[in-house]
Amino acid sequence: MFDLEEVIDKLSVLPRGFVTNLVVGFTWVTDKPELGPCFLWTRSLGNTKYGNYWYNDKNGAHKAAYIAFYGPYETGLVIDHLCNNRSCVNPLHLRATTQSENLRRRRKLSSIPSSGCIGVTRDRITGTWFAQFNQNGRSVFVGRFDDLEEACAKVKEVRGY
Repeated sequence: MFDLEEVIDKLSVLPRGFVTNLVVGFTWVTDKPELGPCFLWTRSLGNTKYGNYWYNDKNGAHKAAYIAFYGPYETGLVIDHLCNNRSCVNPLHLRATTQSENLRRRRKLSSIPSSGCIGVTRDRITGTWFAQFNQNGRSVFVGRFDDLEEACAKVKEVRGY
């Protein structure tokens, strides 16, 4: 369960004012709200959008936060962001995992469209919802909708869900 004071207290052991470089964000782990909001790293970010911060011979503010909160992680593991926000250093949003599991989870998340409904995407030009899916190797156009819920319902109806 999220306790802001406990988390900040454990992170305050990190040198060079680690905690003063954080701002509590508004994003959360969507399926785990009990983990609290993201802590956004406000200092420099690398090309990969991870926070720059050296600690225990590792570069990454998220790695430092993980080590301060949980202790060292095994060699060969990587730190995964459950919130999918690379600049987040909330240790409750971080877990040590294998690179293959990290990539598998990212692929799974990237396959879910931003609409949250498979087969429905936003047309940025018209602002409408475009409903289309593949069935038996061919594309099935369902329609364009002004309302997301209507588009999702229609796709599910046509697909037989």
